[in-house]
Amino acid sequence: MGKDLATFLQDASEFVVAFQEAVGLSVPHIYLSAIPSLDRRSKISEVFQPKYPSTIKMTVQGIAQERKPVLELRGHEDFVCCVRFSRDGTRIVSGSYDKMIRMWDARTGEEVMKPLEGHTASVWSVGFSPDGTRIISGSSDKTIRMWDVRTGEEVMKPLKGHTASVLSVGFLPDGTRIISGSSDKTIRMWDARTGEEVMKPLTGHTNAVMSVGFSSNGTRIISGSSDKTIRMWMRGQARRL
Repeated sequence: MGKDLATFLQDASEFVVAFQEAVGLSVPHIYLSAIPSLDRRSKISEVFQPKYPSTIKMTVQGIAQERKPVLELRGHEDFVCCVRFSRDGTRIVSGSYDKMIRMWDARTGEEVMKPLEGHTASVWSVGFSPDGTRIISGSSDKTIRMWDVRTGEEVMKPLKGHTASVLSVGFLPDGTRIISGSSDKTIRMWDARTGEEVMKPLTGHTNAVMSVGFSSNGTRIISGSSDKTIRMWMRGQARRL
């Protein structure tokens, strides 16, 4: 996907969310209020403004730069440490110092199930599986947990191995593996079906591993640390257990 197309689709998504209520009440609002209200720098504005030269134009200095949140989600009782969208953009998952994980409807901002409880300390990282059926979470309680998106139930025993807070978790693009980074300076990989570790911990960082991820083809692991470095690892070169 080209950069321009990706930008256009992102702007289109924001456009639909921002103006859905007005357009839902009256379709002409697309031309009467939605398009005229766009930031002139957006791709939607760039494409459609020239097609409707007779629409009202806003000329007040600075109004084009003003961006307000379209939703405000409230429910957590302490700092929100992490948030993620599901791949299809319909759900949001969040983790907090309050030890809870919450899931929200990305259109309405309403919670879609009761909070997920199980962690005994702050939840530092959350994410959805590629198919959107599971939520993964990493916590200061040194564990990683996996939850069923439909029922909110844990789908396996907590994954244990890290000796300090789990700060980052994520799935391999095909959903078969989980990667995690921790304050213990290591990176670990797990079988997403069984919860077993599938290789020796990756070591090399000299401080907490704050962020981890896979390349799109799953062959490389990337990690960022408070030791001020980013490291890349070839998955095939990692030693298996």
